[in-house]
Amino acid sequence: MSTIDFYEKTETSELKTLLEEYEDLLEENELNIDRRKEENMDTKKLERISADFEIDISLIRMELNKRLWQK
Repeated sequence: MSTIDFYEKTETSELKTLLEEYEDLLEENELNIDRRKEENMDTKKLERISADFEIDISLIRMELNKRLWQK
């Protein structure tokens, strides 16, 4: 099952909760990136994680918007 299929089959309330969780995790990850940059540490892995969160957040928002327009 693809990620999009998963989001399409997930209840709206669960999607909203997941969206909030991913947004919080993205923010936390971005703070960790900033800390690592200040310490001149590698941030590549954390940047990939942020990119993944951003993609999932976009997909969830698109699904929620689609549901709003269908009603």
